[in-house]
Amino acid sequence: MGQPMAANLAREGFAVKSFDLKGNGNCKSIREAAKGADALITMLPDGDAVREAVLEALPALPAGAIVVDMSSRARRRALLQEHRARGCARVRRGDGGERRNPGDHGGRRKEYL
Repeated sequence: MGQPMAANLAREGFAVKSFDLKGNGNCKSIREAAKGADALITMLPDGDAVREAVLEALPALPAGAIVVDMSSRARRRALLQEHRARGCARVRRGDGGERRNPGDHGGRRKEYL
């Protein structure tokens, strides 16, 4: 899933640096891919992988960088504490579906680091 998303971002004019364990990225490490990035997007199979990747990337991210976890099962609380300690913010969004009113989340919310 990560390669098609990265291709879409690049096609829209975003500078994309990537890393994956299969060697498909254009960087040799997570830290290299994250260095100086305005945003870090993860698409990983489970919360442990997300936690490991984000904690490895955090020292290379500037304060205020956005971290978006596109995985379905991340251990967000521990990561949120790490992000706050480094000056990163949390973004919240509603959970899918059509909204009748802006800001109407139907009582359901998801957090993105």
